[in-house]
Amino acid sequence: MSKTNGRVPKRYSKKRKNEVEIPDRIRNTPGLRLIKIKKDDKKKPAEKDYLTKKNYALPSPLIEGWIRGGGNYGILAGFPNEKGEDLIIFDADELDRLRELGVLQKFPPTLTVRTGGGGEHRYYWIIGFDRKIILYDSVLKDEEGDFLHLGEILHKRFFVIGPGSIHSSGKRYEIIDDREIATIRIE
Repeated sequence: MSKTNGRVPKRYSKKRKNEVEIPDRIRNTPGLRLIKIKKDDKKKPAEKDYLTKKNYALPSPLIEGWIRGGGNYGILAGFPNEKGEDLIIFDADELDRLRELGVLQKFPPTLTVRTGGGGEHRYYWIIGFDRKIILYDSVLKDEEGDFLHLGEILHKRFFVIGPGSIHSSGKRYEIIDDREIATIRIE
């Protein structure tokens, strides 16, 4: 910190228009691993080895400096918390159809983020889950004639863009349900 009589230097004292901030819920949840996202490509990792070496637990001056410098961040799925539960993320794209089919109602309320593209990321802790699941509609089709892609449940080797980050559309990823991450039990 520069010599400013104990105050934060001016360039960090006010939030800039497009500055990304890590929300308290993310900052205060043990077990989350964050990665740097490329500044010119809003959904690609900025560093190689992000699954093994280049991911960060908070507090981390490396990820926080990246964000202050104008970068987005991602949250990795598949890493365990202190109870040994792995993080999975339900990347729900077609919300109306998922509700109509009753899929969203089967999951407990949890930390939920509205994506920049209008979908949702729902975060869960789980034990005994070890793969990615892609959800397709069994009736509705997209413009190409393929079954409509509804979303994905992400585990190891996958990530989502973190809340507070800015989508390529200019919209911000924002928390819409600010509760603790729910735990799902597989029976």
